[in-house]
Amino acid sequence: MPGDDGVDCGFYSLGPVKFSLLASLLGVLLIDNLNVNQQNSLGNFLESVGQSLLTAAAQAQTLQQSQQNQVRRQIQSLKDQIAELEEELDHI
Repeated sequence: MPGDDGVDCGFYSLGPVKFSLLASLLGVLLIDNLNVNQQNSLGNFLESVGQSLLTAAAQAQTLQQSQQNQVRRQIQSLKDQIAELEEELDHI
C-alpha cells in the first residue's frame, strides 16, 4: 500500500548486509541462465526500474519537506499572532 513503510515485511526487514548479499546472489544466479545480450538487457531494465523508483522517492521527499516547512511557517505565524495579542492585552 502506498505510504506504508513495509518494515514488517520480510524483504524490507532485512539488514543492509543481508539485503546487499541477496541482490548479489540473485545477480550471480542469473548469470548462468542468461546469455550476454540477455544479461545486458535485463541489467539495463532493472537499472531503469531502480532509477524510476529513486526519482519518485526523491520527489515525494521534496514534497513532504515542502509541506513540513509550510506547516512550520504557519505555526510560527500563529505564535507571532498570539504574541501580538498578548502584547495588546498587556496594554489594556
